[in-house]
Amino acid sequence: MEFYSSPYDWQEYVNEYVKGHPDVQKSHLEEFAQASKTLRKLNYRDDLNGRCECTGEDWDHLPKKQREEQEKLDIQAQEAYDQTFAKIEKIVMNHAKLNENKIFLGLAQKLKQDLFKDSFTKKQCETLRKTKPLRALFCDLDGVLIDTEPFKYAAYVQELVRRGINLSELESKHFLQTYTANYIGRSGEESAKGQLAWCKKNIKDVGEDWQEYREGKMDFYDPIKNFIPLIWENINAVKDFHKQTKIDIYLVSRTEEQRAKYILGRAEMDHFVKIAVVPGSEPKYSKAAELVKSKGIELKNCFAIEDTSQGVSQAKEKGYEIPVIVTPNDLTRYSNFKQADFVVKEPQTLNNILESLKFIC
Repeated sequence: MEFYSSPYDWQEYVNEYVKGHPDVQKSHLEEFAQASKTLRKLNYRDDLNGRCECTGEDWDHLPKKQREEQEKLDIQAQEAYDQTFAKIEKIVMNHAKLNENKIFLGLAQKLKQDLFKDSFTKKQCETLRKTKPLRALFCDLDGVLIDTEPFKYAAYVQELVRRGINLSELESKHFLQTYTANYIGRSGEESAKGQLAWCKKNIKDVGEDWQEYREGKMDFYDPIKNFIPLIWENINAVKDFHKQTKIDIYLVSRTEEQRAKYILGRAEMDHFVKIAVVPGSEPKYSKAAELVKSKGIELKNCFAIEDTSQGVSQAKEKGYEIPVIVTPNDLTRYSNFKQADFVVKEPQTLNNILESLKFIC
C-alpha cells in the first residue's frame, strides 16, 4: 500500500475505483466512503494532539474542570469512533457474499492507513515511504521497556545527599531539570562527570572521581534494579507488532548482556528479541547495524524506538541515520526531540505509530 502526504478524498477514490471495477456497485463503495469520513472526523487521537498543540499547554497543567470536561468529550468521541468502525465492519461483512470481500477488506485497510496518516506531517509520510519495506525494529531498554529513569535519578540524589548536599539546594538550583536535559541517555561516565561538574559550579565540590560517584549511586540502585516495573504498554505493543509482522526485533542498549536477558525474560520477550548490547566506548547502534547488515538489511529499512534526545542523536549519527520513534517518559517529555522522526504524544504509548508501521512491512 502507498502512503499519501496530502488530505485524501474518499469520494474521489470511490469514483476512481468504480472506473476500474465495473462489477462493484458504486452505492456500496459510497456507503463505505461516507462511514469512513465520519470515522475520520471522530478520530479522537487527532483531537487530543490538536488540543495540546493549539492551547500550547501541557495536559497535566490544565485546570481540573477543563480536564474533566475534555475527558468526557474524549470518552464520547471514542465511543462514537468504535461504533462507526463497527458499522464499517458490518458493511464489509454484508457485501462479502457479493464476492467483494477482498475489495472491501482492502478498503478497510486503506481506511486504517488513512486514519494514521492524518496524524502525520508530509515529512513523516516521506520518511515512511523511504523506509518501506520495514525489515527490523530496534528497541532501547531503559525508558522504553523498563521504567528505570526515575529510580536512577533517585539513586544519584541519595548519593549527593550522602555527600552533604541538601535536597532543598538541589531543588532551588533546578537539578532535576538539568539532569533530564543533559544526563539521561548518556554513558555512565558522561553522566557522572557532568553531575559532579554541575555540583561544583552551582552548589559545592563533592569530588571529581566519577567512578567512585557511580559506585556510590549503585549502593542505592543495585538492591532495587531487578524489581523496577516494566512498561507493559510498550512491551505489549512490540509483542503485538512482532506477532503480526514477523520482522526482527533487536534490543539496543549499553546495559550488561546478562541484565538484558533477565529483563527480556521478565517481559516474556526473550524467545524472539535479539540482543545487541554494546560497551560505553562504542557507538550505541554499532552492534545492531552489524547484525542487520549481515542479513542483507539496510539501516534505512529499520526503525528505532528511543526515549531520550541523546538516544535519538545516537541513532542519527553519521553512518547510521536510522528513523526514530520517541516515547517520552515523565523525565524526558520536555526534552528537545527535533531530530526524531516521530514523537508519541501520549507518553509510553506506541500503539498509534506501530499500527501505521505495519503497512510498510
